[in-house]
Amino acid sequence: MKRFFLLFWLWSLGCAQAETLFLPGVSKESGWTDYNKSLAVQGDDNLCWAASASNMINYWQSQYMIPAGVPTGEEIWTTFKNSVHADTGGSSAGAMQWWLTGYYTQTKDDAESQRYAAFDMGHQSITNGTINGQQGFKGFYRYLENEGSGFKWYDASSAGSPSAWKIADFMSQTEACAGALGTASLTLRNAISHGSGVTASIYVKNEGVDIHGHAITLWGAEFDANGQITGLWLTDSDDNQNGYPDAGLFYAALSGKPVSLTLPGEDNTSVTGEYYQLVSDHGWYSSDGSKTMYLNCFEIFDITQSDTWGLQRIPESSTAALGLLALVGLAVRRRREGFAA
Repeated sequence: MKRFFLLFWLWSLGCAQAETLFLPGVSKESGWTDYNKSLAVQGDDNLCWAASASNMINYWQSQYMIPAGVPTGEEIWTTFKNSVHADTGGSSAGAMQWWLTGYYTQTKDDAESQRYAAFDMGHQSITNGTINGQQGFKGFYRYLENEGSGFKWYDASSAGSPSAWKIADFMSQTEACAGALGTASLTLRNAISHGSGVTASIYVKNEGVDIHGHAITLWGAEFDANGQITGLWLTDSDDNQNGYPDAGLFYAALSGKPVSLTLPGEDNTSVTGEYYQLVSDHGWYSSDGSKTMYLNCFEIFDITQSDTWGLQRIPESSTAALGLLALVGLAVRRRREGFAA
């Protein structure tokens, strides 16, 4: 019996190992995108949220047969830059919602706020129903309501106005501060494994100046033997500042001990919480070490939900090859049967 428990213990040690997970189709070398701010051109310095959303939209669209005329690749990022109010902050979730429906909506912070795409930031980053400064935009995927797929964007407002387009099954947010890291780790592992796109909200502390929010894109994560996050694989629209070369995909570790931060809240109040610092060998965009980064939360876009919208996935190369071989085999068989006749 003792031998059995010893073997079981050794087996359990082998199972409980640190693990690195990337989104399906993503590796350190490929599968990710990193749209960066122009820096030399005025007007995009505060568009980190749009750049992060552009990365996720590109990752999502590259897996599906998308309608003709929908921007792809770098054109996604260019479309956002041409459509937002000049150099304004915003929400990557709101950007995703606008891409789908044509509406970047605001909602007050109530019990349902976590179920809506955009949160109340005191301003609207994109004028509803416009694209590239032109009116009449209804989103690139509103047509799916009429495709008989059973899918429908619906209006959650009582007045029936297009002011709260709900995407409860498409977007969620999970806090990643010290007190909630265990839950966030489990949620993030599931999201990555299922191919959901993720952006991360972080706080940037500029010594002697202020603390402000920033959005980056997450492509993978490392977990310890207990399943808790130890580091993140990221791209950042700001990583090419201060003379640094563009890092592309880089790794940032969570510091071992959380730090107490006091952040500005609503109605001139302040909120204090415990947050983990993100540390990268790249140096990020603080050449003099005056800026530090703290992990806030993850915004998770369950892009696999679009499988229910009637969109068709692009077959994987191996699957497509097998399908082609099957067709060739069927053709050969029919030809032989024809000769036999």
